[in-house]
Amino acid sequence: MIMRLTRLKESFPWFNEAWKSYTQCQTMLWWPLSFLFLTPLAVLIVFGVIIPFGLNHWGWITFNHALLNYPYLLIVAALIFFALFPFLDGLYQLIKAHLEGKPIDENTGFLNLLNSQSMGKAMGPVLVMLIILELMGSFFMPFKMLALLAYTLTIFTPVLLVNDQQSAWKKSLESMQFVFNNKKTVAKVWGLRLLILLSLIVPWVLVACTGGHPVLKVITLLLAIPSFGYMLVKVLPFYFFYPAYVYEQMKQRVA
Repeated sequence: MIMRLTRLKESFPWFNEAWKSYTQCQTMLWWPLSFLFLTPLAVLIVFGVIIPFGLNHWGWITFNHALLNYPYLLIVAALIFFALFPFLDGLYQLIKAHLEGKPIDENTGFLNLLNSQSMGKAMGPVLVMLIILELMGSFFMPFKMLALLAYTLTIFTPVLLVNDQQSAWKKSLESMQFVFNNKKTVAKVWGLRLLILLSLIVPWVLVACTGGHPVLKVITLLLAIPSFGYMLVKVLPFYFFYPAYVYEQMKQRVA
């Protein structure tokens, strides 16, 4: 088992070094990361549930007019995005400061929130493109592959933007060029990211597979909940940290 773990670590570039560096700032990463998850969720609950259903309950609006429903959904989606990208920028600002050896604290990820427009300008079109490709992929499978390619090409876009915010579009193109020039390394980074996501999903898949057996389901739940909680707290921030660390190492190698 130890040999397998060792081989697994050796499969990913700078994994041991990245993990050691990550453990030094893991707690700090959860400050912007928690806002990254909770702020869009709060916007969704308020503007996507409480306000429309409250107004409908009082009889002020109805949901029978598609011409009104779809524009409102687009407005809610835009509000969610505007609540998301400043904290994504803050998360990578904190990671950047840590990798550069600067002192960090709970406020580091929030110092640049009002100057995070470049992140929004670059990631906005990316998210729209991914949503469109995913929707088209539900009807025509090749678009699913294009969506997967888009995910891969934009993996380093937030990292490059936080290092130099002069041109959002230029950094998006630079991110794609970086991916094409380092295909093997990028594939390994995505492989590790996929393992992190699987570690969060698998416990619930096992719970779902025991739906017809109440006792077995309870036992699986008792195992799944702490397992999910541990992986969420311990490993999820590394999903964002690892690409930034790899990029920093490759940048130093070129220099």
